Amino acid sequence: MDVMRKELPDTMVAVRLSKMEISDLTIKLSDLGQEITKGLRSSTQAVRVAEDILHRLSTMHGSKRLACTSVSFLAFLKGMELSRSKDWDRS
Repeated sequence: MDVMRKELPDTMVAVRLSKMEISDLTIKLSDLGQEITKGLRSSTQAVRVAEDILHRLSTMHGSKRLACTSVSFLAFLKGMELSRSKDWDRS
């Protein structure tokens, strides 16, 4: 009985600390999951924009296609740059 009186308080403290650590880890994993989801949405949007640009360019002819390709690609890159800067500002 004496051993139990000595050991039980320390054991309970360890259990409480473990519970707090598990709770903190759960919150961090949830936050990480949300960040991953945001990144996937952003990547999906970038792919859709690129596909749209490529589709439009594939329907054009000759020198018009070349001029639009350059302008579209630069606009696409600028849009990606702006998206990334917005994401970085939130961090």
